[in-house]
Amino acid sequence: MCLARCEIRERVQPPPPSRAVRQAPASPPRQQGRANARQAAPAPPAAARPAPVAPPPGAEVRYGVIYLAPPPSRNYGLTVGLADRNAAHRLSEQQCMGPQGAACRLAQEFTDRCGAVAQGLIPRGLFLTNSPTTFNVMIAVPGSGATQPQAEQDAMAGCRQRFRGTCRLAASRCSAPG
Repeated sequence: MCLARCEIRERVQPPPPSRAVRQAPASPPRQQGRANARQAAPAPPAAARPAPVAPPPGAEVRYGVIYLAPPPSRNYGLTVGLADRNAAHRLSEQQCMGPQGAACRLAQEFTDRCGAVAQGLIPRGLFLTNSPTTFNVMIAVPGSGATQPQAEQDAMAGCRQRFRGTCRLAASRCSAPG
């Protein structure tokens, strides 16, 4: 009995360190799991990554932000055309939270573009109408584009890609030209 416990203890516990001084390896310790796999992938070359586009000198940047509440909530916040980025975030989050105080998350942020929100719906009964009592929201998808139709198309394409039911455009807005 004691012999078995001693063998197990030797397997579990490492042997005591020797008196010789060991030097630490020069490389940092390796991480385990998925993080290691992500770090092992080489970064794409600089030419493959799009460079951020700076606005022309003197042009004012207009921010747009989309916040979405988790399903089945119909709440969303869509703000476009604000000069202050923080104000755009605050206003969009307040719109999304509404009087119920829904837990909202940032879905998309963009500058000098149009924004749209599409929702994937399932009917509660036989008919699906514009009344919120006739459907449940299963997914909400943000979209943006240089023009309002492009933003709407982006949101609807994302909804159709993620949801096989009925997708409807909930809202779309563009920032006013400078």
